[in-house]
Parts: sequence; C-alpha cells; structure tokens
Amino acid sequence: DTTIDQDTAVAADTITAGSGTAPTVDTVVITATSGDGTNDSSLTLIENTTKNVYIEGTFTDAEGCSTVSFTQVSFYKTDVSFAQDCSANNTYCYQVPNESTDVTITNCSGGADTTGSYSTPIPIQYNTDPTDASSPSSMTNWTAYVKLTAGSHTASSTNVTEVDSLLSLDVTATISFGQLSLGGTSALQTAVITIT
Repeated sequence: DTTIDQDTAVAADTITAGSGTAPTVDTVVITATSGDGTNDSSLTLIENTTKNVYIEGTFTDAEGCSTVSFTQVSFYKTDVSFAQDCSANNTYCYQVPNESTDVTITNCSGGADTTGSYSTPIPIQYNTDPTDASSPSSMTNWTAYVKLTAGSHTASSTNVTEVDSLLSLDVTATISFGQLSLGGTSALQTAVITIT
C-alpha cells in the first residue's frame, strides 16, 4: 500500500496496486449543503430530528471513470474502535448502507472520460457525539472515509470536521394555574419537558 499525504481538502489517499493504472479519490468534502464544494469546518445539528450531511467529491481513473464503483463510505468519530469499519449507530458511527445505490456518480460521460464526481447523503441524528471545544470529546473530531474500486485496484481517502454541541429543551408553552386568591394554592398542574 502507498499512502500519499496531500495539502488539499483530502487528508490522505491510499492506493492498493494491481495491474494497470490505479484510480484515485481526489477530494473528500463534508458539507451540509450538497454541491457547494466547500468542506464545513463544523456541523450544527437540529434538535429532535436528523440532518443530512453530504460526503462528496471527485475521483479519477485513467482507464475510464465508468469503471469505478464505490464500496464504502463511512462517517465516524475519529477515536472510535475499528475506525471506518466501526459498527453503525446513532452517536459515533454512520455507514452508508448500500454504496451501489446510495452514492450518486455524476460528471462521468463514459468512454475516454477519466474523471467524475460522487455524492451521498448521511442522515445524522441530533444526539450524535459533539467534538467542539466545549464538548467532552474536544480532543478528537469526525472523519469521512471514502473507498472505491476499479478492476483489481482500490483507492481510499479521508477528510475531517467537527460536530457542534447541541443543547435544547422543549417546554410546554403555557401552564394554566386557574384563578387564585391572594395567598392561595393552585391545583396540581403538569408541565411536559422534553430533553432533545
């Protein structure tokens, strides 16, 4: 295996050699806005629901972009066990379930065209572990991992971002105590507080 460190948005590109020319994952972008091409330095989640985070970028295969298949896309808290091969859950590890259908390939016209783009959404839960400066996990971050194959070759690459802390309460808007005389005591009332 050969590891190539790049001074771009891609942290590292690993290529497994075979016969012919190996493909490359040229960029890995983590973004809340698909198609903008900008890697988000941090992600802000939405209370009590999911938020789509897009893992996308570009790839190259000198033998033709149409020969490329994506075999793994992971988004995980960088310090978890087994890294990109972690078991999927809603707090520190997300795995794209079916790369053949969930990863969209564009800008690849086939034939002699050697480059293409890819994109896949990952729905991130609101209770995902944060890694910003105010969180207990401030010493780590989140990693996106992308792996593709072309013939007997494989290539992979990564990029990182932070997940912001999310603190929120959903409290009953009003509480009716009825009419009270001075010094009186109301009947027992119920207030619903949902911690999200």
